[in-house]
Amino acid sequence: MEISLARRQRHRRNGNGHGGGRGTASKIAVAIPLLLFGSFLLVGLVGFVVAVSAYSVYSQGLGNPKDLLNNIQFAEQTVVYDSTGKIELARFGAQKREVVNFNDFPRTLIDATTSIEDHTFWDNAGFDPMAIVSAGLDSLRGRSRVHPRSRSSSFVRGCSPTRSSRARLSAGRSRRSSSRSG
Repeated sequence: MEISLARRQRHRRNGNGHGGGRGTASKIAVAIPLLLFGSFLLVGLVGFVVAVSAYSVYSQGLGNPKDLLNNIQFAEQTVVYDSTGKIELARFGAQKREVVNFNDFPRTLIDATTSIEDHTFWDNAGFDPMAIVSAGLDSLRGRSRVHPRSRSSSFVRGCSPTRSSRARLSAGRSRRSSSRSG
């Protein structure tokens, strides 16, 4: 009996035993997660290298943004005044613009435009995760959303989408009620 016990212990120490050695299934159970982790790590590193390389390629030869913004020219009309400089005689040019400094805008106008675009703008970190999730869910459900820029464009034109939609609804109701009464 001692001989068979000694033989079993020797086999276990050498890794040939059934009870204490690691089988093929346990080796696979360790290898698959390591392989997946290594693959994801490799893909992440390659993606990082590609992103940094693309940034460095596309940013070559770009000027200093401060210099570029300070030297920008806006298209304005040419305004001709009389000799006193108070009476406007004529305006020339296709563009009807006046350059205004950002500091000349009333704070309430800036806040109103910002609140139309994104009511959490002053509170979020540059993006609103809940709005992104909500837009994704709406997209999956097939619901269309009004793009924020179209809302602010309406605001600038002085016609909010809610007013125009109310006008369309009331016009539709009046047509329906006149067709029912007639």
